[in-house]
Amino acid sequence: MHYFAGDDVPVLLLALIDKGERANLSKAERNALRVELEEYADDYM
Repeated sequence: MHYFAGDDVPVLLLALIDKGERANLSKAERNALRVELEEYADDYM
C-alpha cells in the first residue's frame, strides 16, 4: 500500500498485513488508517 498526500509530503510505502493471513483490511481498519495518514500529511503542510 502506498500513500501520496501531495508534492510537499513524503510518499509512504506501508507493509501492513501478511496476505497469507487475510486478503484485505476491514472497513474500520481502512477508516482508522485514513485518519492517521491525514494527520500525518497535516503535519507537513
